[in-house]
Formats: sequence, structure tokens, C-alpha cells
Amino acid sequence: MTMTLITTPPTTTTPAGATPQTATPQPAASVPHLRLERPLEGRDADILTPAAIAFLTELHDRFARRRHDRLAARERRRFEIGTGDDPHFRADTAHIRDDPSWRVAGAGPGLEDRRVEITGPTDPKMTINALNSGARVWLADQEDATSPTWRNVIGGQLSLFDAIRGQLSFTNAEGKRYEVTAERTPTIVMRPRGWHLPEKHVTFIDRSGRELPASGSLVDYGLYVFHNAHALIAAGAGPYFYLAKIESAEEARLWDDVFTFTEERLGLAHGTIRATVLIETLPAAFEMEEILFALRDHCAGLNAGRWDYIFSIIKTYRGRGARFVLPDRSEVTMTVPFMRAYTELLVHTCHKRGAYAIGGMSAFIPNRRKPEVTTAAFEKVAADKRREAGDGFDGTWVAHPDLIPVARAEFDAVLGDEPNQLGRLREDVSVDPADLLDLRIGLPVTTAGVRGNVSVAIRYLEAWLRGPGRRRDRRPDGGCRDRRDLALADLAVDPPGPRDRRGRRHHPHVRRGNRGGRARRGWPLRRRPLRRRRRDLPRGGAAAGVPRLPDAACVREVPRLTAGCRRAGATTASALRRARRAAGFRGWGHDGPGPSPHSVRGGMPEGRGHDGLGSSPRSVRRRVAVRAVVGTVLAVRRRGPRVVSLVMRGLGILMLTPPFLPWLSSVVWSRRNAAETVGSKP
Repeated sequence: MTMTLITTPPTTTTPAGATPQTATPQPAASVPHLRLERPLEGRDADILTPAAIAFLTELHDRFARRRHDRLAARERRRFEIGTGDDPHFRADTAHIRDDPSWRVAGAGPGLEDRRVEITGPTDPKMTINALNSGARVWLADQEDATSPTWRNVIGGQLSLFDAIRGQLSFTNAEGKRYEVTAERTPTIVMRPRGWHLPEKHVTFIDRSGRELPASGSLVDYGLYVFHNAHALIAAGAGPYFYLAKIESAEEARLWDDVFTFTEERLGLAHGTIRATVLIETLPAAFEMEEILFALRDHCAGLNAGRWDYIFSIIKTYRGRGARFVLPDRSEVTMTVPFMRAYTELLVHTCHKRGAYAIGGMSAFIPNRRKPEVTTAAFEKVAADKRREAGDGFDGTWVAHPDLIPVARAEFDAVLGDEPNQLGRLREDVSVDPADLLDLRIGLPVTTAGVRGNVSVAIRYLEAWLRGPGRRRDRRPDGGCRDRRDLALADLAVDPPGPRDRRGRRHHPHVRRGNRGGRARRGWPLRRRPLRRRRRDLPRGGAAAGVPRLPDAACVREVPRLTAGCRRAGATTASALRRARRAAGFRGWGHDGPGPSPHSVRGGMPEGRGHDGLGSSPRSVRRRVAVRAVVGTVLAVRRRGPRVVSLVMRGLGILMLTPPFLPWLSSVVWSRRNAAETVGSKP
């Protein structure tokens, strides 16, 4: 793979369309710089200019270390919660919550009325559809709705670059041409990736010469604000952002420092950049006021990221017992007690501090070919938006242009001619930590729900690897369709293993069917239903019309998710492996023919082989040995008379793997040391 090295500070500017240099002198180890792991193609040079790369380098040099510190603090807090220390309102920030005097900056130009916002990815077609939708705001999503392939990352930046300058058009394979025709286009609010996600196509070399993947959040944010901030201000708006996956006020403070540095670096007035924070993690729900305070000079509001919030609860409490196991996803609605407490606290907190409260997204998608499906979608969306407007939200999200009139009608009925409900303080709201953690719903886990989760996980992983990063699927009840993106897929698969694996451990009785039926001992993840999920996957490779899976390297979560599916049932993992092989996928970080350039003796640096599931010869032997031992122990418990033969078989397999025992010992000690490190106070 050709390497493109761009140093800082830049000395020349590569004009658009020019062929970039593929080899430049290696800078000294003391000079921080970025290295692109992919050659520039097409119009990439319009975005990845030397000046833009220099700006990204400055961002990483100033903030990469603090980012890693914040991620380490996340892991420590997650460990503490997992060992019994529930989230709570912080005592050390009580003075911030008790001080009634401070307010946030509020809405910037173009954000005064946010009653309907449409969300969607940033490919050219979806960008044009969003700009023609009639919504007040467009969330240009570089996170959940976009698979972070290199083409999608740079292509999304190009779409935004052209759209802001009024020069975006698109012609599809059938020759249909798309253009922006709306007289009034939505205000663009761009959502970069969260702090935890890397950009593996860009390597940051720090002052000590250490090489690390660049931050996906800083790459998305830096390229967008560098190229478009002044153009947006000239158009009467500004550089506005949605901040995803924030978990603490310290992470919000880091973003505030990034904004302040950017304004100084680009010559913008302080406070020009505005951000809306998605409260979509459980720890953030306990620090809403602290997050607003940390971003008070740049904050426009908070958003109730409902689907990711539910997933965060599942992930945070996955090891805490049956009390924290939720029923089927369709039963976890916005009216259950802990979700009501979460949304009411968000509205109260926002209006108390002069911030906008934006409601969550309804994932229902109308079907223009089936009027009955569209009618059902409209009814569900109208009920959801009616509840949000009545609760005091200032705006809401929709996933499809046809839903905008439905959502607008419900908010118009409450807001009238007013742009917001900031005057409605919701002083009647009083939420305690116990209210946010009361997960009792009283509904069972059903086989239909489990199988639905497996289907959603496989379908979404296929779409993620293929590039779109989203799907439109029919709901299990046969009604209107859902838009499946990362937020909804997370509810179906809980990394590093399925949510349903926890249910199997804590809920030995699962009800057949949907809501009714008798309780059945056991768990429905068996080979037969998993085989039925194979039809959700592509088959046959290019000859069957299945495109290659481009740039799957950046999806670092997929090996963990598929490994979790493998633990739930080998059929699922084998089906996923077969889909990747059929599509020509050769390994994480490599999409060309031949062996992966990052492979070492047939395995990845992280211990995985070309299929991302540990296929190097040594790992295969170890996995076989582990399965043999576990299988032997389980069989001994069930079949006492065959103890001797089973034990001998297990020992025979172990004899074929001499490194097994030293490896097992090293794993035990390394995990013990890691647990002690994570559990230690910073």
C-alpha cells in the first residue's frame, strides 16, 4: 500500500486535481506529524490539503494525550460501576448545580427554531435529499449512520464542502440526477465520531516518535471546521456540531478547549462554534448540568439520544445480575419509568440553563408502495412527537422526509408561533438517582425478541461491512420499517457478546412467541434458528452481484461483535466469515489482493488473522484446545459414564498444542494485572 506522508508545518498547497507526492523526507522524531495510510484519489486533495493536515496535526499534538486520559478514566469508571458503585450526582460539582446564575450561550444564527430536525448520512444523494427535505436543521451524520470507511469519511467531507458552497449534484447509476432545489435549506449541524473511535487510515506520530491511530473525532471535526467555518458564517449560520458519546463533564471540557483553540487558530470570534451534546450514555445522565457548564460558552442544547442511552445501560450493567436485564427492545419504550425520568430531567436541566432540549429520533420509515405501512408509521410518529412536545422539548428528530410534516404538526400545536419552549422550566420535575436506575418493566424476554436481535445484528453487520452503515428493515410485528443504524444495532448486540447471552445466564425461562405463551426452559439460540438467519447474508461473491466489502479496516468493533455471536452459536460466526470471504475481504486494514500488509506470520498484530476472528495457525490450535477442555468439563457433568474417554480425548488434543499451558498462564496473569491496573485510582 502506498504511503502518503504529510508533515507540519506545510510549505506548499496542493491544488485540486493535482497528483500528490507519495514520498517526502521523514521528519525528525521530535516533530509531531500525521501519516496517511492511503494514497489520495480523485478529489481527496481538495480536502486533505497540506494546510488542513497541518491543522489536524496541531489538534492531535495538543489534545491527543488528554483524549487518551479521558478514555482511561472511562474504563476506570466502568470498572467501578461493574463492581457495585452505581452512578450518582457528583458531590464535588454540587456548587455548579446549586448556582442559579450561570447560563449557556444558547442558539446561534440559524438555530433559533429547531422544531424538526432530519438526520442522515453525508453521501451526495442523502445530502441532497436532506437539504430538500424542508426540515429546520439537518444533522449531517458522520457517526452512527455512516460506516467509517475511508471513502465514506472523505466522501462525506466532499459532500458537505460542495453543499455549503451550493455546488452539489449527483447522478446515480440509472442516470437520475439529484440537485438542491429548495429555496430554504436546513441549517447544517455536523456530528463527528465520538472520542473513543480511531481513524486507522491516519497515523499520528507524537513528539516521542510513538505511532498511534488518529482520533476519528478530531479528523471529522478538524477537516469540516477548517474548510467550512468561514463559508458557513458568510452564509448567515456557523460551524455547529452534535457531540456524541460524551460520558463526563471532563470530556465536555476537552471539547470546549478544542473549540477555543480552533477559534483562535482560524480567527473566529469566541463563541462562534456551537455544540449540542447528545445525552446518550448513562454516566452523562448524572452530569447534565456539569456538561452544560463545561461547554457554556459554546453550548446550544442537549439531545435525548434514546437508543444509545438504552444500549449504554445494557453495556454498563451487563455483569450486575438479573435486575439489570431488559426485556425485548420493542417493550423498552419512552414511557417506561427510567426513560421518563431521563427525558424529564433533560428538559428541566436545559430550560433551567437556557439550553434547547431536543427530542429523540423515531426510527419508523414509511413505505410509499404500501399505504397501510405508511399510515402505521405516521400514527406511531405522531404519538411519539405529541408526547415530546407536551413534555417541553423544543424540537425533535425524524429519519425520513415524509415524517417532517407529521412531526411539525405536533410541535406547531404546542409551540404556535414561538420558536421554543425555554420559558417552560418544568419545576415540577424531581428526579433522584434511583429513578434513573429503576429498570423494572415487568415484561418477559421472548424467543421472537431474541431471534429479532440476531437478525438485526447480522443484517446490520453486513451493511456496515459493505459500506452504507444503515439498513431499512421490516419490524418483527410486520408493521412499518425501521432504519437500522449503529444505535439500533447496539441494542441487538452488546459487545463483546450478545445481550441475549446475559439473558440466558439470568433468565432460564424464556417465553415462546411475542407476549403470550408458556415459559420455556432454556434459550432459543440454537443452530436451527441461527441457520435460518443465513438468508440475511449475501452469498456468492461478485458473480452473484455482491460487491466487495471495501475498507472494512476501520470497523474495529466488528471482530468483537462477531466473536460474541460465535460464543452464542458457531453458525452465526461461520456465516459472517463466509460472507466476508465471498465478498473478497482479506483482513482488517486491507482491501486489496494478497496477504494483509499488517500481518505478522499470518496473524494480525492484535492476534487476529485475515478473517478477523483469530485464524492464525497458533490461535486455531489454542481455540481448539480451549473448546476441547470446556467441552470435556461440560460433558463430564452430563455424561458420567463416558468420563474416561472424554478426558483422554481432551488430553490428546492438548498434547497437540504444546504452547497451550504457558499461554494460558500468561493470559491469566495479564488479565489479573490489567484488572488491578484498571481498578486502581488515577
